[in-house]
Amino acid sequence: MSKAEQLITRAVDENNEWLSVVPDDYRRFSSVPIKIPFFGILIMIFGFLVAWNDGDASITKPLPQQLYIILAGLGLFLFSLILNKLQYKEIRWIQNERTFIVFNKGIIGSIFLEMVYHVEDGDKLSLDQETLGHWEDSPDGESEYKTETTYWLTIERSNGNLVKTVLGEDVLLGSKNQVSEIKKFILSHS
Repeated sequence: MSKAEQLITRAVDENNEWLSVVPDDYRRFSSVPIKIPFFGILIMIFGFLVAWNDGDASITKPLPQQLYIILAGLGLFLFSLILNKLQYKEIRWIQNERTFIVFNKGIIGSIFLEMVYHVEDGDKLSLDQETLGHWEDSPDGESEYKTETTYWLTIERSNGNLVKTVLGEDVLLGSKNQVSEIKKFILSHS
């Protein structure tokens, strides 16, 4: 068996081992931006307003075009709710081991271990972000400045070492809401 196969086997075994532990407490954080269900609701409201203002239609009997707008908004809203259940980040607290486990659940149902954090006295948690910008050409030939912000949680030991993720990174990446809620959850239990 090659070195890569051994590492993959070990990672799968560790993932399954931590998944089987019953946590004392846990939280799930959606990976779906809040904008998506909100946008679906706005589309439905727009469809109802169009039907209400049209003399040939009403809210209870919209025309086919208006009905398509309402159904598109409803579909987007329901799709975001389904994604919410299928794709999330979860943190688990195992009190007797003083350990936090962070899992990511992907859209196809795979759950993978992202971080195992054994709490030690003197640990420091910090939230950080970085905004990078770049110029991008739009289809009409004009340049447009776009920015992207990355959020992460860093856990520093009292000796200055950083707690690493399973993939060896020094930070736990996520949305702004996810990393701030994970930090709150950790602070509430440690």
